[in-house]
Amino acid sequence: MIDATTQKETLRRQSPYGEPRGAAPPWPTLKGFVGGDVDSTGLIHGIPGQPTTTAIMRLEGIRQRTSSLTTHCRRSSDVPAGTSRRRNVARCTIESRARDMTITESSAKAKGCSDPVVDAEAVRALLVGATVRSLGRAAGMGVLELVGEGRVIAVHLQCPFRVQRSDAVIVGSRDMDFPLKGSRSEAFDNFSTIFDDRAGRLTAILGHRKPVVDDVVVGGSGDLMISWSPDYSLNAFVDSSGRVESWRALVRGGEHHVFPAESS
Repeated sequence: MIDATTQKETLRRQSPYGEPRGAAPPWPTLKGFVGGDVDSTGLIHGIPGQPTTTAIMRLEGIRQRTSSLTTHCRRSSDVPAGTSRRRNVARCTIESRARDMTITESSAKAKGCSDPVVDAEAVRALLVGATVRSLGRAAGMGVLELVGEGRVIAVHLQCPFRVQRSDAVIVGSRDMDFPLKGSRSEAFDNFSTIFDDRAGRLTAILGHRKPVVDDVVVGGSGDLMISWSPDYSLNAFVDSSGRVESWRALVRGGEHHVFPAESS
């Protein structure tokens, strides 16, 4: 803040969540962190949140098969211990997009169309509890392979995706564009891109640890998150407005779940 008369500068320092750092100087308004209004309890409206507990609250949509769209308030402090901030942000983003699912289904039914939304519960039932075995590619399509109940399960990814641990990206689909050496086309054809190298290293770790999928989230716009311990997740991001396939979860020789369900 700069005084209009004396031109004296007054600084108000805050933590990333709005908690004061040091003594709080006099302030001419009730505006707080990122312009939110501070009430008598210390709650900042406009985010909203509670700075001292680093709890950011937001309304999120929940899909319930037995009722219309409902909302609830989720706080960052409600996230299980050990979950990285980036993974929580990714989960919150996908969960918040789930509110679109009910609207999409209602619109489709009103027009007499078949349901364009993948069966999220079936995808979750297929993947949760399966052992993650490898990550690779078939040409430009990412392939995550799992095993469960004696079945070979795969997730085919034809949209942008990444695998991360905690706050670090381990490998991403764009890594296919970069060769370890030589030209891009040769590296892509010979499976010697940065993606191939990093996916190979990840596969070696998966073979040693044999992690099991503990959570799957499917957003209403199709974004997908598959999580396994310790704090790993694969995140896929739908980037097409058309009816082209973005991803599918399948059992070799068995069921297929495709997004979007009416892919051309």
